[in-house]
Amino acid sequence: MRSWWIRVVAAVVVCLAIGGVAGFVIARTTNVTVLTGSFYVGDHEATAAVGGSAYGVSESVPWVDATNTWHEDGWPACLAPVGATRTATFGVTTINGPFSSWPEVVWVSCPT
Repeated sequence: MRSWWIRVVAAVVVCLAIGGVAGFVIARTTNVTVLTGSFYVGDHEATAAVGGSAYGVSESVPWVDATNTWHEDGWPACLAPVGATRTATFGVTTINGPFSSWPEVVWVSCPT
């Protein structure tokens, strides 16, 4: 009985170690570029053009408000009202899919 329990604990420890190593590798290889641009605001969607490329956000995105409070999701308060043009800083990374790549906005920071 004791041998079985030791094997279970060892398996859990190995799984946690593999997960930790994988997380570390992913975090170290993630390349986020910080940009600032003017977003044209739609209804829970906004698009910024920077350096000849367009970057969009829709529905929900992690964001930092004017008091430096982190929001895991939701709509950035600075990207309002609909029809406005608002300047914000944002992080973008490239997603490599099986057939194509595209830029993905991973966070937005509202100006103070």
